[in-house]
Amino acid sequence: TVLITNIITSCNRQREIENMMKFVRQELTVNLQTLAWNQQRWQDEQHFFRMLRDSEPERIPPDTLQKYHYAIGSLYNLPYVTDSYELLRSSLLIQYVKDKEMLNDLARTYRELGYLKEQLLSYSEVKTSTFVKPMNETMTSETAVIWTDPDPRTLIEYSLKQEGFRKFLYSGSTILSPDTIFEENRRNLEEMVRKLDHEYGTPDNRPGR
Repeated sequence: TVLITNIITSCNRQREIENMMKFVRQELTVNLQTLAWNQQRWQDEQHFFRMLRDSEPERIPPDTLQKYHYAIGSLYNLPYVTDSYELLRSSLLIQYVKDKEMLNDLARTYRELGYLKEQLLSYSEVKTSTFVKPMNETMTSETAVIWTDPDPRTLIEYSLKQEGFRKFLYSGSTILSPDTIFEENRRNLEEMVRKLDHEYGTPDNRPGR
């Protein structure tokens, strides 16, 4: 009877672990989408700033200016979610997860996301202090309408007259390090999803189904 009870307990425990890992996998997938969105916006911003360094605004096609002018005042964060992972960490079930190396990889994946978030926040803080805040403070109420002017060239030309903005065009891209940090985090997330699929099955095809 004790043996049967232990077997049932072990099976129930493994089922709970599988269910918890399913939620962690879903969370990683959401974080992968969040990362991709932020990476695209940041890379587009760097592309636009390179164009402003290398060309006069009047030489840049109007549709390009319209597409990328958001970069002038945009700020960055990385609101990745950790609820499922934190639940796993705080659960007594974690001691019964057999693959300790996988747990270490999972911890590293979330830790690296945290490093990227810190750097994006630092980027936004430097951007704000270097030119966004000083530029806003010197604007009059009449000048401030350039933020909503349908012609993006107005805001761009005004910004280029600001020393802080010209300085940030060159220095801003150096804040994130290494320059492959987005790709490295993407690979970490994708690899972690693959490991969870291999260990516990996909959400629709888990072991025992």
